[in-house]
Amino acid sequence: MIVVNANYETLLHRQFNTIEPNKETFIVNHSGDYMYYDPSSGTSPLEFHSDYKMPPPEFITKIIDHDAEEEAFTENDHIDYFVRLTTDQNNKDAFLGVVLKVAKDKLLAGAYETRRHMIIISLSLIIITLMGTYGLALWFTQPLQLMTREILNTEEHKKEKEKITLKLPVHRTDEIGDLARAFERLTLALVESEAKARGIVENVNDTIINIDETGKIEMLNPAGERIFGYKATEVLGKNIKTLMPEPYQSEHDQYIKNYVQTGKKKIIGIGREVEAKRKDGSIFPMELSVSEVRFGGQRLFTAIIRDITDRKKDEAERERLIRELEVSNKELDNFAYVASHDLKAPLRVIDNASKWLEEDLAEHLDEDTQESLDLLRNRVGRMEKLLDDLLEYSRIGRASDDRFKEQINGSVLITNILELLSPPENFTVSIAPKMQSIIVNRMPLQQILLNLISNAIKHHDKDDGRIIVSVEEKGDDFVFTVKDNGPGIPEEFQEQVFKMFQTLKPRDQVEGSGMGLAMVYKNIEIYGGKITLKSKEGQGCTFRFTWPKHQQLH
Repeated sequence: MIVVNANYETLLHRQFNTIEPNKETFIVNHSGDYMYYDPSSGTSPLEFHSDYKMPPPEFITKIIDHDAEEEAFTENDHIDYFVRLTTDQNNKDAFLGVVLKVAKDKLLAGAYETRRHMIIISLSLIIITLMGTYGLALWFTQPLQLMTREILNTEEHKKEKEKITLKLPVHRTDEIGDLARAFERLTLALVESEAKARGIVENVNDTIINIDETGKIEMLNPAGERIFGYKATEVLGKNIKTLMPEPYQSEHDQYIKNYVQTGKKKIIGIGREVEAKRKDGSIFPMELSVSEVRFGGQRLFTAIIRDITDRKKDEAERERLIRELEVSNKELDNFAYVASHDLKAPLRVIDNASKWLEEDLAEHLDEDTQESLDLLRNRVGRMEKLLDDLLEYSRIGRASDDRFKEQINGSVLITNILELLSPPENFTVSIAPKMQSIIVNRMPLQQILLNLISNAIKHHDKDDGRIIVSVEEKGDDFVFTVKDNGPGIPEEFQEQVFKMFQTLKPRDQVEGSGMGLAMVYKNIEIYGGKITLKSKEGQGCTFRFTWPKHQQLH
């Protein structure tokens, strides 16, 4: 065995003197032996683990207990940095370690300087970012603040009823500009809509009152101010029963309470006629309509009130006139009946007396006397016909019998009329095929067509007469036409023919009372129809009139 001994302490002294580290340095091995080097004082003696002359540093124990290749230890104001060097490949526990002892301030001076620089840079970036953010925020929020101010100004303009002008950044081409343009459109549309609604409410002739579910008045329009005599400011916040007389005033609060609790309606959505009270205490009739609207869970009632004082007066006047008219019509009926009965009696006496005279004086009558007696009886007959027509005219629209309910085929109706009239042989009466397919009430249509056809026959001036009766359908009406080829009626007389007692020829030439077309006109008028006349002198007449399919007095 060869044993080589080396002076370990001398060896380490030599290495320290050769290297001359510029920091405090320790050499330590796995047993805890160590040597210390101070750049200012040099190398200390080797401290042996079994005989320390002075207590070893704390990191000596940590180095022996740890297996780390490199490790740092903090010691008060120093940092100890350890590096392990393996000295025996066969014994992993054997090592020689180097520890550098450095003051924290010196070691971290660069880090501290870097930290200061980073703090300054960070603060600068934060300040720049805040300034940029503030500027960007102003860039975004200023248009929004402008819009907010415009909203408030819009409300003021609406109160003062000024024309709305919005100062918005509509010229911008970004999202703010899009928002501003959209806001401008919506705001102007809303303002216009509110202006229209306000204009309607303020200018409508009916009173409009808004009340809440407790009955307090929230709005009264100008028409309501005129009708009730109050200024809107005098009644706002007051109960609506202020405008009501008894018993409505006492019942109103309970009615609203019952409606809110049960939902049972008495006026809301129904409407009725009630009475209201003006500021001066006068009572007037009104037509009331109430509707309900809900906003955010709250009820709002809108009452529309119409002063019907004038209408009530008109209704009372109308009822009075109707009663007077009923009395007058009754008196007219009685007069027509009495006139027809009492006037016909002496006429019959005159007619009989003329016949008796003619019989008694037959041997003594000359041609002139006989003509006078014939004329007398002719006038008596004409008078009786006139009285009959007057009675018939007075009963138009008021007197009816089963013939007014009897329905008949149109062609059969015309055939019956022709049988009553018995037209001369030289007359041709043509009936349109359409007449066979309609059903009508017999009366008074029979009387109308009979008068028109009879007039065409009576006044005809030619050897061969021709009459055409036709009909067409137009909506809810029939349109009848009676056309002839007679002498016609001059235009200056066409407006007169429908008046009573009007004849175009002397009654000595054509027998008639002058009531026929007057009765035609009255019958058509009271059933809602219209009659027209087209004619030229020498070219015949065309009478055209409408008649309801469902016959009903107007």
